[in-house]
Amino acid sequence: MQVENLTVAQLEAWRDHIEAELFRREIEQRHSSGREVVGPVLHTPVGTMREEFVDCGKDRCKKCANGPSHGPYWYLYYRKDKKLVSKYVGKFESRDEAVDKAESIRS
Repeated sequence: MQVENLTVAQLEAWRDHIEAELFRREIEQRHSSGREVVGPVLHTPVGTMREEFVDCGKDRCKKCANGPSHGPYWYLYYRKDKKLVSKYVGKFESRDEAVDKAESIRS
């Protein structure tokens, strides 16, 4: 495929795809230890959300003896001034509740 032969719409689609993949990899790299993702990643207008089990970091924690086991908690990821920002959203039974809370965090 020759980049020079692509239309503007095709280039923009590729750019969006590449930016999304870079964002996903940055999140994975940032939280590669001490967290375990549960279920699919949720893309919302306010950012990327995912449920994570977390490691509390306490040496004597019986729950964390075999890996991260607190949660799952919802986290919101977005860019601010080109930096990746993560915000704790909370523990919710439904995705809709988590998204509503995330929207209130960003507003």
